[in-house]
Amino acid sequence: MKLFPLKRIRGVWCIGLETSLFFPGATAVPTQRRSEAASIWLETFGSKDPLMPKELTHHGDGVFVIDMIAQVPPVEGSFGERGMARHGVLMHRLVSIRRLR
Repeated sequence: MKLFPLKRIRGVWCIGLETSLFFPGATAVPTQRRSEAASIWLETFGSKDPLMPKELTHHGDGVFVIDMIAQVPPVEGSFGERGMARHGVLMHRLVSIRRLR
């Protein structure tokens, strides 16, 4: 896979069972839901980042405002659970994370 440049990205991350959706630039969960195909999947690769909340290392759930260093592939693909999302963000390192709920 071609490597894309790392960049700093902020937004809201909704994680749960078979879900890891990211809303770039958001500070709260958007009220209008995107279709699964238009969603952006946040891939953490089982992050061992020291800032990652411990409850998320074993399939936790929640809504978080995050600031991270990540890669954003510039083309559509198949990301996430069953390849349901056309867009993805590949987390490399957390800068900060705060639970919304």
